[in-house]
Amino acid sequence: RSAFLSGVSISLALIICCAICLTGVTWAWWTASAAVKTADIVTANYETLVTVINSKTGEEVHPNADGKYELDSNARYTVTITPDPDTTTASTGFATFTVADVDFDENGETDTFHTIQIAPGESVWFDIMGYTSLENIVANWATSSTPDIVPDDPKPVNPVFEGDPRFVKTPVKLVPTDENSTAMIERDGVVETWNTGLAATPYGVTEIIEPNEYGYDADSFDTYYVYGLNTRLTEAELADYVKVQGNGHYEITLSSMGAYGTGAVINVIDDSTGETVERFYIIIFGDLNGDALVTTTDTNMYINEVKDTVWSGDDGRISYLVKAADINRDGLVTSTDTSVAINVVKETTDIDQKIGITVD
Repeated sequence: RSAFLSGVSISLALIICCAICLTGVTWAWWTASAAVKTADIVTANYETLVTVINSKTGEEVHPNADGKYELDSNARYTVTITPDPDTTTASTGFATFTVADVDFDENGETDTFHTIQIAPGESVWFDIMGYTSLENIVANWATSSTPDIVPDDPKPVNPVFEGDPRFVKTPVKLVPTDENSTAMIERDGVVETWNTGLAATPYGVTEIIEPNEYGYDADSFDTYYVYGLNTRLTEAELADYVKVQGNGHYEITLSSMGAYGTGAVINVIDDSTGETVERFYIIIFGDLNGDALVTTTDTNMYINEVKDTVWSGDDGRISYLVKAADINRDGLVTSTDTSVAINVVKETTDIDQKIGITVD
C-alpha cells in the first residue's frame, strides 16, 4: 500500500508540474503576441522636374497635354532633369526619356536614353539638337546597372554624347545676345561678334566651337575685353548685348566708380562647377576713370599719361586702360587720342564704341 501511495503521489506531482508548465507557456505566448505592434511599410518616392530651354531664344518649352515637348530639329535645347525636392524621398534614382527624329539616323525611330544617377539636390543637364520631340520622361527609384548608356547604341548621356552632334555639351562662354547685339567679345586679340560673314547657327554665335576646340588660360584674362557697348550702360542694358552660352551665368564687378564703365569686370561662371571660366574687362573707348562717360576727367588723365606713361609704359602697363584710351587703334596712347577725347567732350565728334574710332 505504501508503494501504491508513493506511485500515486509521484503521478500527481508530475501532472501538477505539467499543468504549471503549460500555463507558463500559454501566458508567455499570450504576452508575446500582445507585445507585437504593426508597422506601416513606406516606399521611397522619386519624382523629377524637367525644364527645356531653347538655347537661342532663351525661352522655355512647355509640354503639351500628352507630356510631349515639341521641338524644332534645327534648334538647340538645354534639358535639365532634377529630383523634385518637395516629393522625393529616395536617396537616388535616374530618368529615362525618348526622342524622335526625322530620319536623322536613317531609321526615323525613337531612341530611348537613360540619365546617370541623380541624387536629391543634384541635377543632370544636356544639350539636344536634331530631334522633333522629347517625351516619355519617367523617373525611376532605383540604381540602374547601366544608367548612363543608350540601349542598343551605347553613348554616354552626360555630359557629352560622343560622336553624336545632337547631344553635345556646349562650352560655357560669353557670346553676343542675338543678331541685334553690337557687342565685340575679344579673347587675346580674337574677336567674336554676331554673324560676321557666316550664317547664324543654333548656337546664336558666329561659329560652332566645341569644347575640344575652345581653350583659354584660366589663370590670366588680362586681354579679354567686351566693347561695342553704350555709354551710361546699365545692368539691364548689358543683357541686350551679351549672354552666357551653355550651363552658366555671368556676374558683374563694377568699376572703381561703381559703374558699368571701363574696368568693370564680367565674370563667367560655370554652374556645374561653380568656377569662373572667363573674365572680361568692359571697355568704353575714351572713358578712363570708369564712369562710362567721356568727360574732362578723362581728358586730364590722357594729358598726364602722354607726359608720364604711368599705366601705358612697359613696367606699369594696365591693358584695359590702354585698350580704352587707344582710340585710333595704333597700340599707343598719344596726343592724337587726347585730341579726340577733347573733341568728344566738346561734342564736335563722337566715338564708334564698336570699333573705337571717331565718327563725325
